[in-house]
Amino acid sequence: LCSFVLAMALHPLDVQKKAQAAVNAALQGRLPDFSHLGRIPYVDALVNEVLRWNPIAPPLGMFHAANKDDSYTGYTIPRCTGVVVVESNCDGQGHDEARRA
Repeated sequence: LCSFVLAMALHPLDVQKKAQAAVNAALQGRLPDFSHLGRIPYVDALVNEVLRWNPIAPPLGMFHAANKDDSYTGYTIPRCTGVVVVESNCDGQGHDEARRA
C-alpha cells in the first residue's frame, strides 16, 4: 500500500484520473469485490507496475524447478530438481529497459 501511495504521489494526476475512470466504468456505482479482479485492465497494469517498480519482497533469492535436465559449471541438474537462485538480481531485471521491451 505504501508503494502504491508513493507512486501516486510521484506521478502525474492523469494516471489517477484514468484509474478512477476505469473503476467507475467497470463498477457502475457498486463496491468492488473479488469478482471484479482482472476485469479492470488499467488498474491491473497499474498494480503490476507498482509491484515491479517497488517489490514488496526483498530480492533475497528465488525458488525454481528445472524443467529439463541441465548442467551448470560442471554440475548436473536433473529435471524437476528444486534450485534456489541466491544471487538473483530481481531489482536489476525489473528495471532493465532491454528486458521490458
